[in-house]
Amino acid sequence: MCFDLSVDEVSVDNWNELNEEYAFVYANPEKGSEKVLVKCLVMNDKLLVHVLSQGSSEPLSLEIE
Repeated sequence: MCFDLSVDEVSVDNWNELNEEYAFVYANPEKGSEKVLVKCLVMNDKLLVHVLSQGSSEPLSLEIE
């Protein structure tokens, strides 16, 4: 999975939110119907990000300070 880091920052408006946990499903209509679930959790001074692509059994994880 590849992310385009050159795009502008995205706000968390309209994300599903519960106690500093945020999640959304991303689908790019130009690339078919594959969906990606993105879940973010704020823990202490870190942002934990888990990404699961449709059809995949293993999530990708990222930890950001």
